Amino acid sequence: MNFSYLLCLIFFVLNSFVQGYSLLPTSAIQSPSLNRVQSIDRIIISGNKYLSSSYIESLYKLQTQVGYTVIESMLKQDIQGLYLTGYFRNIRSYSILTPAGHTLVLKVQENPRIQDILFKGNTVFSDKTLTRLLANQKGKILNLKKLKQDKQAIETFYRSKGYELCHVMNIVLT
Repeated sequence: MNFSYLLCLIFFVLNSFVQGYSLLPTSAIQSPSLNRVQSIDRIIISGNKYLSSSYIESLYKLQTQVGYTVIESMLKQDIQGLYLTGYFRNIRSYSILTPAGHTLVLKVQENPRIQDILFKGNTVFSDKTLTRLLANQKGKILNLKKLKQDKQAIETFYRSKGYELCHVMNIVLT
């Protein structure tokens, strides 16, 4: 039997805290609900449980800055930019009038932590070998952008070993 033509069926399962989690949230980017704001004196990231605010700030350079007037189109781009990092299932924004001025709040809802990674249908390489190829790892926050890269990494690995027809058939998040 010529193994280079063996069709590899691999099912990649990530168990997380959330049951029925979907790859494409229906309303991940919500329109800003801001009062008319003169200028922002503070930006707060809230709702984050696993990723620090400073880490979130490092993921995407916000166009909306302290001291600037909020421009809805820029704020929408900021929200979309943060969402596209792959770590968030929802991001909302609002402003709060405080004695010090206007505070812009970016309320994030992170993707769940990965509880387990299971492979089904892999007979040639061990789970341990395949897990080492992944950017998403057990105990880390699920990153949907990296999930696509993980699928590609497994397929590339199999092809590099002569399994040209290898294809990751399904990714299931439960």
